[in-house]
Amino acid sequence: MPFKTPDGKEFATRPEWRDYMMETFYSFKGKKDEAEPLIKKPGDIDGQVFNIGDCENCTFVVADLTEQVQIDQVKNCRIFIGACASSIFIRNCENCVFYTCCRQLRLREVTNSTFYIMSQAEVHIEYTNTVRFAPFNGG
Repeated sequence: MPFKTPDGKEFATRPEWRDYMMETFYSFKGKKDEAEPLIKKPGDIDGQVFNIGDCENCTFVVADLTEQVQIDQVKNCRIFIGACASSIFIRNCENCVFYTCCRQLRLREVTNSTFYIMSQAEVHIEYTNTVRFAPFNGG
């Protein structure tokens, strides 16, 4: 039985299907200078892992439940993560504003950024400077 994606593509194996789904539906990668916000609506991710990486000068809205989120190499962006069941990892980012709601937030090498957060656990911070924290204000 082939594995079918929402856009109609079929794959013979689950790993091939999963790789395509991650690249096409469960990530924002290589986005630069997008004029309009890039949005994942409720039901688009449905509790899967989500990645944002290598992006600059963009606004991202993830308005669906995610299992885990990884954000890497992002500059001058605004990122809203509505609900993450476990951890959000943010690495090598600068000049960003994050709105996050998660079980755990982990930062590494983040510079000059603001976080509006709700985290059930302590925020873990490594090799990070000039960050500001405030309560989550997702509305």
